[in-house]
Amino acid sequence: MRVLGVLFLLSTTVLADVAILKDGTRVSGKVVDKAQHIEITTDGGLRTYLKDEVEKIVKDPKELLGDVDKVLGEAKTEYTSAIAMAEGPDRNALLKDSIAKVDAARAAISSTRELFPEDKYSDLDQKLMQVMQLKRLLRDRLHSEFAGRSDRPSRTVVNTPSATLEEAFSTLLDPAKRSDAARRASARESFRVQRSSHPEIYELATAAMLFLSRSDAEWNLQGASLAALQEYFGQAWLKQPGSMTPTTHQEAAQWIVARIEALKKADSLDGAKIRDTIRANSFETAIGKLSFNGLGEVKKAVQVQVVKDGNFHHYAVIDDLVLLAPPEK
Repeated sequence: MRVLGVLFLLSTTVLADVAILKDGTRVSGKVVDKAQHIEITTDGGLRTYLKDEVEKIVKDPKELLGDVDKVLGEAKTEYTSAIAMAEGPDRNALLKDSIAKVDAARAAISSTRELFPEDKYSDLDQKLMQVMQLKRLLRDRLHSEFAGRSDRPSRTVVNTPSATLEEAFSTLLDPAKRSDAARRASARESFRVQRSSHPEIYELATAAMLFLSRSDAEWNLQGASLAALQEYFGQAWLKQPGSMTPTTHQEAAQWIVARIEALKKADSLDGAKIRDTIRANSFETAIGKLSFNGLGEVKKAVQVQVVKDGNFHHYAVIDDLVLLAPPEK
């Protein structure tokens, strides 16, 4: 590739267009059309490309999403149809086809969000969360047919996490490491690469990438809100990605995305206001709605798993809110 420009360090994030080069590369940044070339100001510096290297300039994420909404609509319809079907090969085939569609939509949305990181495109975060929830529902229906079979493969999420993935988790969980912009960037790249090698952690890796796209200060994390975050991140199983089950993996992914949405809604530097915003809202998760009582205690459906032959097997979901509701006093 002929790159005529030199990289100059920048101190701020730029508004993004996306230049799609003829070799397939996508470059996100502020695009300026010159007489003979294209200048793109990226987070890393200024890049210059000859016009004959550039296929097109994309200014709206909808141009990259294509028919994602249509595909998701089809997957939702197929899920509804699958619920009404008896368990068997036909239902299984329908669910597998729907999961493939959801995976394609998820990849399109997450890659587009990486190229269009501005807050005005935060609706992509919500869309991504809905995709994650839909896949969980489809996967649980698919797996329910095999619950209890001894030949079912292990449902541990990552059996042999790489050193880079462990370091990425370490950065995610440690506020001191998160304060280092270079560490955050490295962790985001590790999650991006590792989710390809370990697709079973795709949702959590994507949620982590979204969270690490800003510093704690940029998220207005302080006081009570930071303490609540670190209390959750302090759980032992999050520090051992190799021992995660599908339940804990999904829980962490949904929790992080819900926290991001709450921080955006709060729009305040006051930690108490952020906490109250989270408490006042409810969040749709893969296994139902997550909400809080007057004491700030969580109310959510509970996944029931059984262990057989050393493996976790989905058994049921308890979603009776009367039964599950914590006391109000």
